[in-house]
Amino acid sequence: MMIELEDFTPLLEPEEEKEKKQEKGKKLSVEEIESIYREKILELQRKHSLELEEAQRKGYEEGFRSGYEKAKGEILVEYEKKLKELEVRYREELNSLKLNLDAFQKELERKEKEILKRLESLFVSYVIEILEFLYISPANSSFVAEKVGEILKEFPDEELLQIEVGKKLAPFLESEKVKVSDSLGDNDFKISFKDFSIESRLKEKLALLREEIEREIKKSS
Repeated sequence: MMIELEDFTPLLEPEEEKEKKQEKGKKLSVEEIESIYREKILELQRKHSLELEEAQRKGYEEGFRSGYEKAKGEILVEYEKKLKELEVRYREELNSLKLNLDAFQKELERKEKEILKRLESLFVSYVIEILEFLYISPANSSFVAEKVGEILKEFPDEELLQIEVGKKLAPFLESEKVKVSDSLGDNDFKISFKDFSIESRLKEKLALLREEIEREIKKSS
């Protein structure tokens, strides 16, 4: 008489439940996953022991010693199979957890770099805007005009051809050589002598300043 083996399936969840467990496992720590699978293995061992006792009891009651030995072997094979399946799933969940943590760490580092880069860009932009505002301020036009006068005094023997200036700077310079240029910023100027020229362009200076600030930020980061 063959002994019927009890179904081991309660120890292994259906595929749908398995996926839910895997999703849940992603949020568990390694210690928690280990604890869960230790309990599963203990449960499997208890189930195995009960099956062996039941097979032995039935074998003796019915006088089928050989049947018991055969059932014992079948139960042992089934037990080892289920145990291996549990071990495989345990390793899979641990690997999945590690992969998720690694991916999360990389994404966190990427976001951090993006935020720092954005903050650096905003900082540089704010500095440039402040400097630009101070430079184009009407109150600063007289200061720039004084600097133009100082430049002219430094080259008294050079033939002056023309002084091109921005529209806000023009009222502060009295000379027939002064000409307002639409291509210049409000307080920009270009002094043209016969053999050379001197000019001040805010946008070019601010562009150079921006590059210098960005280089210093990279050095300190």
